[in-house]
This record gives sequence, structure tokens and C-alpha cells, in this order.
Amino acid sequence: MSALVDGNGDASKCIRESTKAFCGINGLMYTDGILNWYHAPVTLLPSSYPRNSFNFCQEIQPIINELVDKISRDRTFILEQLTSVGEADDFTKRLLDIYSSLPEDQIKNSTQFGILRSDYMLHNHNDTNDVYPLQVEINTIAASFFSLSTKVGHLHKHLLNHSGDKPIMKEYAQSVDIDINTALDNMPINNSL
Repeated sequence: MSALVDGNGDASKCIRESTKAFCGINGLMYTDGILNWYHAPVTLLPSSYPRNSFNFCQEIQPIINELVDKISRDRTFILEQLTSVGEADDFTKRLLDIYSSLPEDQIKNSTQFGILRSDYMLHNHNDTNDVYPLQVEINTIAASFFSLSTKVGHLHKHLLNHSGDKPIMKEYAQSVDIDINTALDNMPINNSL
């Protein structure tokens, strides 16, 4: 019997409990800010992502990084675009206040280090059935999930390697090649340095 099937044959309960334990042991956690810890929301199985779409995202990311850097140095553009947001959102207003207080030379010429997370979703073009990635977000505040995504890959491998003799799990485990996200190892590498 598998480690992920209990004495009564209940696989789903054991998979859920194993997932929670894995998350706790491996730091796949988040807090509400008051020291209450929860396992991060995760999928139990990996989703496929076409290799050519993944490679495309990696290839265009340096261009997007440069664009974000240039936009961040355009005070007029930033203030024109975000002032109305700041009027409705205190957090954005405080960021804009800090940004506005910086000397122009510091904005234009200083060396900056950005930790950005770009989120992509696959789009299926109706006319051609081509699947390609679309960027849905560049996240500059909550970029901590890059480290969690690395750990989710390890969780998926763990669950698939301990799935027991369930035919559907064995078939799935044999059909997927889980690439572990290397964001955690590669985060210090910055193409602008």
C-alpha cells in the first residue's frame, strides 16, 4: 500500500494531508501577518505548459525588464498614469509620495535593482488553434511566490512518486516531465548588471 493511501483506502484524504505536511516541512507557507501560518494554495498535479511558449517567455523577458525600467524612470508618465489610482488607494498614494520626493537625477541615473515576477497565461487562438502566452501581470510587490513555485515542483514530484498503485496516477506520472522551476536559484542573476 502506498504512503498516500490510508488503511481504509482513502487516497484523497491522505494526499491532502501529505500535501499539507510537505508544505509545512518545506516552507511552502504564508502568514496572515499575525503569525498564523497556512500552507500556500497549490495544485496537486502539474499543468502542462508548452516548451516553445516557455522558451518564448524567457526570451522576451529581458526586453520587458528594460521597458519596465525605462517606464519607472519617466516621472511624468508614472504620475499621469497613477495619480488617479493614488486618490483611491492609500498604499499607491504613499508609493507615489515617495517617488515624487526623489530628485530627478536619482530617478534618471541611479542604478536600480528590480525583483519582478511576470505572470503569463496560455491563450488559445480560436481561428488557428495556436496556443501562445499572454502576459497578464508584472508583479513588483508580492514577488515572493517565485520561491514557492520552485517548491511546488518538488511537491508535484513527491506526490507523483508516492501515488501508489492507482492506475490513473501511474499513467499521469509517466506522461509528464516535471521541470523544476529554477527561479529560487537564479533570482540573484540580473541581466542589467
